[in-house]
Amino acid sequence: MSGEPLTILVVDDDMVFGDMVSIWLRKLGATVVVCHSAEQCHEVMNRGLNPKMVILDVMLGDQDGVALLRFIRTRCSAPVVMLTSDTDLSTVVRAMRSGATDYMTKPITEKQLATRIHTLISQEGAPPPPAGVEPPSAMMQDLYRLLGLVAATDMTVLVLGETGTGKEVIARRIHQLSTRANKPFIAINCAAIAESLQDSELFGHERGAFTGSHSRRIGRFEQAHGGTLFLDEVGELSPGLQARLLRVLQERSFFRVGGNQEINVDVRLIAATHRDLRTAVREKTFREDLFFRLSGFEVHVPALRERREDISVFLDYFRRELFDRYRNTGFSREAIERLIAYDWPGNVREVRNAVERACILAAGRQIEAEDLPEAVHPDIPSRDKDALTASEIVERSLWMRTLEETDGNSSEAIRRLGVPRTTFYRKLRRYGIS
Repeated sequence: MSGEPLTILVVDDDMVFGDMVSIWLRKLGATVVVCHSAEQCHEVMNRGLNPKMVILDVMLGDQDGVALLRFIRTRCSAPVVMLTSDTDLSTVVRAMRSGATDYMTKPITEKQLATRIHTLISQEGAPPPPAGVEPPSAMMQDLYRLLGLVAATDMTVLVLGETGTGKEVIARRIHQLSTRANKPFIAINCAAIAESLQDSELFGHERGAFTGSHSRRIGRFEQAHGGTLFLDEVGELSPGLQARLLRVLQERSFFRVGGNQEINVDVRLIAATHRDLRTAVREKTFREDLFFRLSGFEVHVPALRERREDISVFLDYFRRELFDRYRNTGFSREAIERLIAYDWPGNVREVRNAVERACILAAGRQIEAEDLPEAVHPDIPSRDKDALTASEIVERSLWMRTLEETDGNSSEAIRRLGVPRTTFYRKLRRYGIS
């Protein structure tokens, strides 16, 4: 691993296991922070730790790792790998729905962990559309030329576009092309933060500023000092916070909640929203003066249906990204035709979800039209409509992963999954796993 230092946060109440994982990660060149409780994790993240990756145990003694995952997601957008020895599928599903990037079943080996780390690091910073893809459409090539021009300045940029078009990728590209590329890029989704916490999230707070504030917390503006702060869904900010944000943009300084010391910051701001802010200004739900501050340079990311020539590029990218896990050989001609003809209302994010679902159903062979989501081909009955439920699809993935990690050793897989042998073979037949 090279380039920017890799900081990994490990949270596991098993001290021996946590120390062992720490040794493995340091061999990879990572800086490792180990916490043995949810309380320790709260403390280090409230002090401003911004890891590039998190490895989190599902159960931390009597504490719920999934609940801690939700807290971590309010502090950083780094990939989170959940470790579980729990054979209850609902726990895995709950973790994935709460923002986990991946999961691994204990016990794990050094080689398995290293492989997973390298895979996730290579994907880091590439939410849809992926940063490693250069969409061939003229619309996107024109957009990228504009990004190169504005990146050379310190102008505030407003990125507009439908949900799932990859507005964060656009923001990251601007940052990477700018003179701030070696400084922090901090991203925050304003819609995901409770209104009562928005002040503290952006500007931090002093100890005792409010009930429950047991220590000083560094806000996102301070974390981004010298670099770029990306405010996604900026249209969801409360009126009070809109006023504070305007002041920061004007004065380049602020006070932490409950603090008396003025803090100066050097931050380039990029904001994004799928809302029509001009309409919001007319309806008096968004400040006009803040809108003009944010929209110094507007960038519109076109919907995928407006640039269909990009669809096949994303399809191939996501299939290759998922190849190590599902071993699919490609798409049939009919599947490709239907995928390109579909309007993709969820844009590139929907493409990735559809490809992974198809990879799971195809079980290592060529992806056919019947493996695609029903919305893509409403005239063809979905293969799993009367077969696999959503939870069974996830469970099938878990079983395939376990068999892969045990090199097809049925006895070891049965031990890890904790199921009777008869159940194991019955479900293999049910899921079409050979």
